[in-house]
Amino acid sequence: SLLYFPYLLLHQSDLSSLKTIGLFLRKTLENEAEEDEKITKAANHLSRKLVHCIQSAGVYQDIMVRHKFYLILVFTKILNLLMCILVLILTDQIFIVGRFRSYGVDWLQYATSESADVANQTNPVHKLFPKMSACDVKVWGPTGIVNEAGMCVLAPNVVNSYTFLGVLVFCFYIALAVNIFSVFFTTTSHLFILGHWKTLLASTFMSNSVRGKWLYYNTGMTGRITFNILARNIPPATFEKLFTKVCDNKEILLQFSRK
Repeated sequence: SLLYFPYLLLHQSDLSSLKTIGLFLRKTLENEAEEDEKITKAANHLSRKLVHCIQSAGVYQDIMVRHKFYLILVFTKILNLLMCILVLILTDQIFIVGRFRSYGVDWLQYATSESADVANQTNPVHKLFPKMSACDVKVWGPTGIVNEAGMCVLAPNVVNSYTFLGVLVFCFYIALAVNIFSVFFTTTSHLFILGHWKTLLASTFMSNSVRGKWLYYNTGMTGRITFNILARNIPPATFEKLFTKVCDNKEILLQFSRK
């Protein structure tokens, strides 16, 4: 459940409003007038948000308004990575003998060792999940029930050893690698503004207008992430109409005239 905590925070953030807008615009209507009215409402809502991004002044507003969505995305990715590491550490604390966090690496080293070395090594599978253990066995004798030393077979560990090895350990390793890449990609990818702008034009078949490029560049990462997410979740024709109406908004035109 800890792994879902970052996604819960992301769902409760302002980014969830983009999902609502996307679902709102994906519902096609037969009446063209109603469709145009729906796009106009969404454009007016986005314009009010983007004007705040353009008008933001000072370091604090520049970070918390213009780049708010970027910070939310990066924070969520980093938090997800930390949660994955925390779950791995907490799982490791369950085992008294052996280390769960290095279980997969130890097993790979043991499996790839030469036959001469294997005889002198302890199989990490048997170390972390022993199949037999010393125990007291109650035996009925002449004087009643007597506790005698014996060996007990731990049958569930036969399944657990390979379940933890194949499912949990390597899934954790893959999750860690994916999360590290995700943090690096999210942190760096949004810095290439021109590349994102060209990708947006290519995916939505829009023309490279001066006003549209100015709007994309001057709304900060909040505006750019907004346009990129909407472009991936609504039809290209609908996004083109939405983007055009946002560019033609009176408040946006007023800010453009002051550039």
